[in-house]
Amino acid sequence: MKKVSGKFHKTAKGHLSYDIEGLEAYEVFPIATALQDKFGFRTGKLPGLDPDALYIELIRDSVVILVGWDIWSGLFVMAMEESGDPVIQEIGQYLDEALDEIIAAEGIEKE
Repeated sequence: MKKVSGKFHKTAKGHLSYDIEGLEAYEVFPIATALQDKFGFRTGKLPGLDPDALYIELIRDSVVILVGWDIWSGLFVMAMEESGDPVIQEIGQYLDEALDEIIAAEGIEKE
């Protein structure tokens, strides 16, 4: 199985995003759940869904992030405000180590 990993990028608004290519929209849910468990986030707005994108808003204190997938970026975890940038850095480091395990726990095979 190929190791899945992501890369840090800046969004158009200048906030940090951790993007993971090669994952599908349905993988948003186990990743969002893992971030809730590990970092104490709670679900904000109900998941947004359209043919080109899926996202879940997560909130912890004053930090708002999106865990999502779209046809342009693949799967991403991004800060909605500057206060979320350090949290995205921490999440990216965690996912670098835990992503394969999260995906494997869902029974998702990556080639």
